[in-house]
Amino acid sequence: MDLITRVKGSLYNLSDGRYFSAMGAEWVDVNLNPELPGFIHPKDALEIKNWLYGTSFVAGFHNNPKEEIESIIETVQPDYIQLTGEYDINWIKQLNIPVFKQISIENEMTAEELKSKIDSYKEAAEYFILDFLSIGVKIEDMEKEGSSIKINDLRQLCKENKILLKAVFTPQNILEILDSIKPEGINLVGGSEIEVGAKSFEDLNEIAEILEKED
Repeated sequence: MDLITRVKGSLYNLSDGRYFSAMGAEWVDVNLNPELPGFIHPKDALEIKNWLYGTSFVAGFHNNPKEEIESIIETVQPDYIQLTGEYDINWIKQLNIPVFKQISIENEMTAEELKSKIDSYKEAAEYFILDFLSIGVKIEDMEKEGSSIKINDLRQLCKENKILLKAVFTPQNILEILDSIKPEGINLVGGSEIEVGAKSFEDLNEIAEILEKED
């Protein structure tokens, strides 16, 4: 399936992987931090990776120790890694693997602070993921909710960087967000997180239909 934007899917099981692969997602990621919900054991992550065809596999780490990350990279051999939290730039570059750097958007964060965070990892990261799920506000409602990060700020950052948006996407808002911000792509979330992402796989199906390129 050809899509009008690039898509990364966050997985919680093999069924999610099959879904996003069939949808045409360019990448899928798994959470490899055992202290967080949705943890997937490296052995299961390797099984999912080996099942996928035509979709790049991303190993996701959230404040994992460096030694653990290096060991999992050696075992799973992902195509990319995703880092959330603070890591040494030189160490990241020495890993010699493409990187997604995820930045969690906070309620009090300013556009200047967000730009500074992105700039600080530009040497080491190929892509950035801006995670809006934690603040519980839809992107299109940020300005009226008093956020200091405006739609224009996001659009400018997307001009300057390869950014994927991770947010509450619905069939009603997806095209508006893509048109107003023009990100590199979007990060959709699998079935186990439907309470904060799409409402159900039915909603994801609707989003997939909207994103499909017309012949």
